[in-house]
Amino acid sequence: MATQDAIGIPFSLAHEQQGFRLIELPSELLDILAGPEPPVWVMPTISSRDAELLLNLVSLSIKSAEVPSSLDGSPAKPAHAVLCTPTKTYQLRHVQTSNSVLITQPFEHYPNGKEELRVPGISAIAACTATLELHLTTDSAVPYLKQALPIWHPTEAEVITPPSSQTTRSKHAIFDDIPLSPGECDAAWTHLCAFSHNGASFRPSARVRLQLWQALVSAAHAESIDLGSQFLMADLWKAIADKGYPQGLVEAVLRRLGPEEQDIASGWACIDASRCIAWVGTTMLEVQAELGTEVLTAQFLDAWRDSLPEAWRGGAELGAIQDVYVLLGATNITLKPELAGEPNASKADAGSKLAAGERKWHERFKKGRR
Repeated sequence: MATQDAIGIPFSLAHEQQGFRLIELPSELLDILAGPEPPVWVMPTISSRDAELLLNLVSLSIKSAEVPSSLDGSPAKPAHAVLCTPTKTYQLRHVQTSNSVLITQPFEHYPNGKEELRVPGISAIAACTATLELHLTTDSAVPYLKQALPIWHPTEAEVITPPSSQTTRSKHAIFDDIPLSPGECDAAWTHLCAFSHNGASFRPSARVRLQLWQALVSAAHAESIDLGSQFLMADLWKAIADKGYPQGLVEAVLRRLGPEEQDIASGWACIDASRCIAWVGTTMLEVQAELGTEVLTAQFLDAWRDSLPEAWRGGAELGAIQDVYVLLGATNITLKPELAGEPNASKADAGSKLAAGERKWHERFKKGRR
């Protein structure tokens, strides 16, 4: 404004140019940045303790996927960078511009070196030949977690242990290498029933998830615990503590099957019937897919109903899992190929758990009810 009455504005080009990139912000992100409580920037290398302290703050971070080492020694393809809010992820795209975009700053010009003739001017300290655009991404963190997390599966008939030779990392370290927001990573973590144990992170195989669920149903029936109502997790954990399952895994399954707003940190939990019914049916199909064999639809439905509490058996209908199965001919059912998981190490034993009639937990307690 001070130069409006001047005939000309002194302009100079700085000898040392600075590095800048202009970002074109979407309206929803601009509102956050311009709001009364702007976010804080969080570096990906922040410690787990500091991350916990920042949970209640709106934070922004720039992340990229972990670049795998090349097998042939050639340079690995660089990963794309993303900007993350607590719940959303924006992909950063480098866009060239044909316009001359200069970043300037004011300076004082002294004609003939005389201070009394001082004239305000501007100096170009950077030239931006490209801009960064932000595009909202809807990618899922599930594939990233499946690749990063070792599978927890039984190695013996009665003892369930993790793979001892697998190098594992903490939950926070894994999230750092996933190019998605913390909220999206945490949703995928819950979806897979992932859990931490002794400083390491795992995801249970379909077989383990099914066996644990069946153990929970049997224990709940024996202790007269209504899974559809609020119950103390400590009571359920005590009833299956001798089964060899880590407590973190039990909590992960209860978190996966509970209402979205449920906070199991309170020590209380309940299970959403419709969500549980669909999850159990899908898990059983995943076990069958790991075996690479087909199953009769009628046999599958019987085993599915037998794996549910008595009051929920009527909900075990194909309509509850219509997005995850395909029918083979007129008699067989299987998981959609694109949803099939990794083969299980012990196929024969896992398959026996699906046999109709073997999972008749309600008959086990028939005499007690009489």
